[in-house]
Amino acid sequence: MLLRVVRSGAKLERGGGVRAAVLVLLCPAVIGLACRSSADRSPQSSAEPDELAHSLIAQVEGPRVRLVFLVSNAASDPVALTFPTGQEFDFSVFRNGRRLWSWSQDKMFTQAIHEVTLTSGETRRYETTWETGPVTAGVYRVSAQLTSASHPLEAHAEFELP
Repeated sequence: MLLRVVRSGAKLERGGGVRAAVLVLLCPAVIGLACRSSADRSPQSSAEPDELAHSLIAQVEGPRVRLVFLVSNAASDPVALTFPTGQEFDFSVFRNGRRLWSWSQDKMFTQAIHEVTLTSGETRRYETTWETGPVTAGVYRVSAQLTSASHPLEAHAEFELP
């Protein structure tokens, strides 16, 4: 039996208009279920963000800066990291709040979800070198990101160019 509430009173009518109302009411619930992250649906990884230890090293080596981002599983169980693309990390260098360089700026990545599992105690190392080019002496800030959808991480460090 289909019922429709008519605004002009408390009158209930039979008719097909309820289908639209039911769809309007159900759509947000369905969309909400469909849009939940894989971490909500997948029992494969119960890791909390603090179970992943991370560090960022910026080492000035003449006209370049070596950047190393270490991500370790500090949990006793494996941790499954889900990535929405082929990109797993990124580095960015800033001066006075302005981005000067990003590792990913000239790269293209596969548009495919993939997963990396870190066993207990395993460390993943992401490393690159920033060729400084003609920049002024001073303090710079580097940011490293783990681009995982399930366990996003970000670390920051400062370094000084002479």
